[in-house]
Amino acid sequence: VSYWPVLGAQLRELVAGRDLACAAPVFGVDRSSTENSSVLVTDSTNYLSLPASDAYFAAGDFTVTAWIYKRSCPQYSRLIDCSQADGTDAVVLAVNSYFGCVPFVNLYSDTTLIQSMVASASVVASAWTHVAFRSQAGYVSINIDGVQQGTTSGGSNVRVVNRTNCWIGRCSGSGPPYTDAYFDEIRIFNRALTQTE
Repeated sequence: VSYWPVLGAQLRELVAGRDLACAAPVFGVDRSSTENSSVLVTDSTNYLSLPASDAYFAAGDFTVTAWIYKRSCPQYSRLIDCSQADGTDAVVLAVNSYFGCVPFVNLYSDTTLIQSMVASASVVASAWTHVAFRSQAGYVSINIDGVQQGTTSGGSNVRVVNRTNCWIGRCSGSGPPYTDAYFDEIRIFNRALTQTE
């Protein structure tokens, strides 16, 4: 697991030392109104970079969870966008789709889209919301505040490769490049959590 709790204006990863990088971080309150316990991503100065690693999606199965506070809903804005340097093998976990504040998943093997789904519910803007993206044995699902909001009917797992372009709150492709949101309690698990977890 990789875990970034965002505490005391720090972007430290607590398990393996994979600290986030940010040119000019802007910190805010978390869902408990604790100061300096969330981080805002709005532009090219404050998106978050994850260290390059093959550890994030090493098992094929994975779960990514986070608390987010959407200030607005620019299309296609990301929670995580992670790929190799040439853009291949992308893992795209987005908090906004073409339809507004509706999360979606796109997973690629090399340049081939192997999984794609859009949640059946939206993330509420101007409120803290918990999101979870899960991939297990080729199936992906999205949970919003603990309720499953869609799943695919099967497919392939992502390949285990060293993804060197990994960002939180930044889009590497077309569309608005930055997510207008506060992030907190970001976790990447190398296994699929159960619905109860």
